[in-house]
Amino acid sequence: MSTEPVPSRPAADPGSEGAVEQEGAATELPAGAEVEAADVDVRDVVGSGAVRRAPKYKAFLWAGAVLGLVLGLFVGGSVLRDDAARSLDKPGVLFSVILLGGVTVGMLVAGFVAVVLDRRSVARASRGAERPDA
Repeated sequence: MSTEPVPSRPAADPGSEGAVEQEGAATELPAGAEVEAADVDVRDVVGSGAVRRAPKYKAFLWAGAVLGLVLGLFVGGSVLRDDAARSLDKPGVLFSVILLGGVTVGMLVAGFVAVVLDRRSVARASRGAERPDA
């Protein structure tokens, strides 16, 4: 259990004029006081670590699915033009399997690329954090 007293109400409404949020506690300013950007040092607010650019997996997977679909359309169309495919009872099934296989392979390749780029960004961010800022 905590031994700190629980306040009955906040010092000021966070949305009201004259209240400033600082480290989770509302602090009331004098009536005519204003906070300017020059009063706050940016290095105190923002961490000194490097920004890590991570890939968006959903976008990579969708791009892979679309590219796999296009590839599957071309491969499926070229396979069905072959003379051996004319003897099939249901060429649409073969076309569907090739199409779905293209989408699956496209998504797998795109996911692999996203993971490689993510690992690379983690390595870059850790190397950037070790360097002193100039």
